[in-house]
Amino acid sequence: MQNIRSLMWPTGVLNMLAWLAFIGFWTPLSAAACEKIRVVGSDQWIPFAYTSPDQPDKPIGIAYDVVRLLGADLGVSVEIDVGIPWRRIELEMDNGTADLLAGNYWTEQRAKRWAVTRDFASDKVHVFVRKGEEFSYSSLSDLIGKAGVIPAGISLGQEFDSFKPNLDIYEVKQHTQMIEMLMKRRLDYMILPLYSGNLKIKALGYGEGISVLPTPVSVNSVHLSLSRESSCVVLLEKMNRQIERRVADGSIQAIISAYQ
Repeated sequence: MQNIRSLMWPTGVLNMLAWLAFIGFWTPLSAAACEKIRVVGSDQWIPFAYTSPDQPDKPIGIAYDVVRLLGADLGVSVEIDVGIPWRRIELEMDNGTADLLAGNYWTEQRAKRWAVTRDFASDKVHVFVRKGEEFSYSSLSDLIGKAGVIPAGISLGQEFDSFKPNLDIYEVKQHTQMIEMLMKRRLDYMILPLYSGNLKIKALGYGEGISVLPTPVSVNSVHLSLSRESSCVVLLEKMNRQIERRVADGSIQAIISAYQ
């Protein structure tokens, strides 16, 4: 009878196979596991992430175009969902249902919750008031004692977010609703990103009735964020390198210029 030991793998080979199996089981997903990125973002943040009234399902804006550019650079397909309420966007980013948020300001809280990329643009936020009712504004403390409104759920910058509990301020979902509230004298001021606010005001026909206070509430860097619960989070460093390269070669500036 043939010795049974001659039918067995040598001990060294068995040990190596066991080690490879262990490594294969515990190794995290590689970048190759992220072949498609599900992107979420605003539908009213002009010029970064928005839609037009006649095409509400078509995502437009600097942030979405930057994501498309980076997707092509990294060889991953991009699927963009718009029209999702901001609080649901945050939930999907937290649980990994969404892979990437196209366009957000940096805050310490967001940097802890999500994997935030390097910046690719900046955005100014200002106070808007009824024309003829301007007041002196140089710091957030000048808003104390006045009633204001901001977009629901979003950040307007680290400093403002920390100071907000001191203010008498409403939060509503739609920018158009904010403008109507201001013009109906239900409040004293509203706070919006400058470019987006100006366009919405003109579109509603209030260009002659609303003024912008000159000192910005904040000047914020604009970033992308990857969900820490998504397999696509492994793309963070590659994405940062591509953003840096595309800023340097002028590609991102060309996208920004197309919206100015």
